[in-house]
Amino acid sequence: MADLCHLPCGSIGAIGIGGRGTAILKQAAKFGEVVAVCDVDQKHAERAKELFGGRPDTYQDYRRLLERKDVDVIINGTPDHWHTAINIAACRAGKDLYTEKPLTLTIDEGKQLAMIYLLPSAIVFIKASSRATFSGCFSARLVVSPISASKS
Repeated sequence: MADLCHLPCGSIGAIGIGGRGTAILKQAAKFGEVVAVCDVDQKHAERAKELFGGRPDTYQDYRRLLERKDVDVIINGTPDHWHTAINIAACRAGKDLYTEKPLTLTIDEGKQLAMIYLLPSAIVFIKASSRATFSGCFSARLVVSPISASKS
């Protein structure tokens, strides 16, 4: 069996790179190359680009970032009201996903996510408590379903 604690997560795209998103992205960069960053505020995107040596491409429209075939993992650091739309779009694009709570703001959004998470194409890690660690999620490639996340 492979040592799951040292698997790279591949190339990383980050959506929403304000304060929290940047903090998450710094941790993720230990496990893969940051190739794209996206924020509606171009200043945030440019700051993140400089933080990673000018290498990542910048976007203001997350859909353009998700079209990239070379992006393996999406870091969702957006404000709460954007979590559901971006999580669904990332899973539909076949990307692995790191996201945080709250997953949804409504019951309907929860139903939509539950259907998307049944797709076999993506690994989804949901940080829903202080007991979960970022480094564990990508180094060990954990999968947390909405059902198991609600039990923790």
